[in-house]
Amino acid sequence: MKNTQLTLFDAPFIGYNKAIEALLKLDCIEARERLKHWQECFPGQRDLSLEFDLIDFLDRDITKRALEKDPLAALYLWEKEWEEAFEKKRGRRSLIGLFRKAYFKKASENVLALEKSEQEIESPDLMLCLSRGEYYHDVIRLGKRLAMAGKATGRILGYLADSLFETGKLPDAMQTYLTATLDGPEEIDLKALCHEGVRKTLTLPHEMIEEFFGETVSLRTDNRAEWAATAGLLTRLFTPPFIDEATQIVHMHDQVKQYRNGGDEFQSPGVTFARCIILSEQGDSRLSAIKIDIADIRRVMRDIHEPLFLIYMQYIATSHRQRDVRPLHY
Repeated sequence: MKNTQLTLFDAPFIGYNKAIEALLKLDCIEARERLKHWQECFPGQRDLSLEFDLIDFLDRDITKRALEKDPLAALYLWEKEWEEAFEKKRGRRSLIGLFRKAYFKKASENVLALEKSEQEIESPDLMLCLSRGEYYHDVIRLGKRLAMAGKATGRILGYLADSLFETGKLPDAMQTYLTATLDGPEEIDLKALCHEGVRKTLTLPHEMIEEFFGETVSLRTDNRAEWAATAGLLTRLFTPPFIDEATQIVHMHDQVKQYRNGGDEFQSPGVTFARCIILSEQGDSRLSAIKIDIADIRRVMRDIHEPLFLIYMQYIATSHRQRDVRPLHY
């Protein structure tokens, strides 16, 4: 039988651990009493300023009201006072990280209560509350619903992809990250992003391409995020999806034509290049069947960025042409 007897070294921390358990249950009264008692019994044992600061934050009337019924207010308070400190620690197992999870679990309960009262959950801030509370399955459920309805922003798709990633659904997560980088790359919440490779596509796409192909690439824009999908596709972080519906292929081709004709100011060159990759990967026979000329698509790619076009031609010469059979959109 395993010997569970406490050592003299462990014994002083029993009271402290009880105080922290109360804090993580969001019971500020018990946490304060236990921590004060422990401090009196073991003066100078450790600096307790962080613990008391968290208790004081929890004990404020404005925090109590927010946690009781207003998840958006709870999010605002945390962002204003504690998120920067969490970012510096950057550890879920740190005291701030554990408290943050407990805090947003409570806020998430109120988000789901709003849904039960038949209020539509469309706010990305509410999705962020659920994500921080690790209500990943609810983020997936709500995020897919919004995506199916055409209401998912790049930020919401980012949270959806993160939740898929956190629950071990990696292929679906990567496909959703790709969709987010196509539909709203500049909206993706970089601070919340779970996948470091996807983060690099958004912040350093030229470095990813250079490291993968060994060639220097200059991207002609100040908005690096718009090249995220292109970088991810070229470096095989993302797998080109198989677009099942011909109408979706036509729609994507229309977006490319809008860029080529200068008729849509919201069609960025980086995203358009990625769409051209995806269209090109559908294959000449499929495109020809719906009267789309693959050579025309590749001319658009060359006009946008000739060095990247040459890299893409190298990509298709060396790849195994694997495609993701999941749909691009939900």
